Amino acid sequence: MNAQPWISVVGIGEDGPAGLGEEARRHIAEAEVLAGGRRHLALVPPSEATRVPWGSPLEDSVRGLAAYRGRKVVVLASGDPSWFGVAKVVLRHFPREEVAVLPHVSAFQLAAARLGWAIEEVGTVSLHNMPATRLLRELAPGRRLLVLTSGPRMPATIADLLARHGHAAARVRVFGHLGGPRETMWEGGTAEVAGQRFPILNLVALALPRETEATEDAAVLDLDDDAFEHDGNITKAEYRAAAIARLGPGPGRRLWDVGAGSGAMAITWLYRCGTGAATAIEKRPDRAVFIRRNAARLGTPELRLVEGEVPEALPAEEVPDAVFVGGGLATPGLLRACFERLAPGGRLVAHAVTMGGEQALYRMYEEVGGTLQRLSLSRAELRGDHLLWRPLAPVTQYAVTRR
Repeated sequence: MNAQPWISVVGIGEDGPAGLGEEARRHIAEAEVLAGGRRHLALVPPSEATRVPWGSPLEDSVRGLAAYRGRKVVVLASGDPSWFGVAKVVLRHFPREEVAVLPHVSAFQLAAARLGWAIEEVGTVSLHNMPATRLLRELAPGRRLLVLTSGPRMPATIADLLARHGHAAARVRVFGHLGGPRETMWEGGTAEVAGQRFPILNLVALALPRETEATEDAAVLDLDDDAFEHDGNITKAEYRAAAIARLGPGPGRRLWDVGAGSGAMAITWLYRCGTGAATAIEKRPDRAVFIRRNAARLGTPELRLVEGEVPEALPAEEVPDAVFVGGGLATPGLLRACFERLAPGGRLVAHAVTMGGEQALYRMYEEVGGTLQRLSLSRAELRGDHLLWRPLAPVTQYAVTRR
């Protein structure tokens, strides 16, 4: 017998139940338990329902809903709970057939409507519990972005970030209390934001200029080798691009970067994926320091770092969609262990620069098939008055798909 939904995740706006459809209002009226943030709970008139305000961490509060199984539980959330909302957290802990999701109009939709922007052409980002540097990988000339923030100071932090990374000419709009009686909208340039006062609940709309300015920090966005702190153990940018093309980045896909060094491959993956995930696995503590610093400075705070020897350190609780092995090829059984942990259809790519590493790749090729190719690259460099080609060490690339 199929389970029936006993948890309803109901999206609600600043205008409270009055702005909801009949079905959502019925769920709230029949609720025996109302859970959510204190602001959301305050939008609903008093009733006999037990009220459960979220605590910290949110995961623990959501997990605690299991105590109310068998009762009608309504979780209140902002706008569309499946769009950077709590629905994802609820569905991590309860089966899909036990959860009903009733979306409301999101703040992103409301802002796009106010601005006349086609929402499919706009980037949407949430900075709730995230540093402003998370925006770095979204910045591109001429792009439009809608950004949920985490407080009244965040618009000024965002404006400063834009100016430092070549987008000082961006147009900034800050919406407050979207969809409610107290809705506000401020518009100005990046230099004007710092002197303004904004509501705690705000959304920032950014229209980036078509041309970026030449600032030192703007070069970071190209993810060249110099963008990363490293000790020389880094997969060069051109070879990273070749590996990423084979690995197949995409929304929601997880990469393991094994022998991560500086974390450059994992960070590049996150830039290319948008909503992807990455785990960097590194045994050396000094290189782990580089990974942490690079992730923080380059706007990939969600990058997970695992320290330890492989294959023992491979996370048992994760199933990667892609694995890149850039170090530790001589470790017995490493490539096979990574391959066997892949999700079906997942891709393994490994690079070798030494003959010992090449031998490990060839043995794997003999065991499970795949492709082998040699990549060679030269960069033009000035030596005195002359422009010369400087060859980089060639890389042997192995790639295989798990069927």
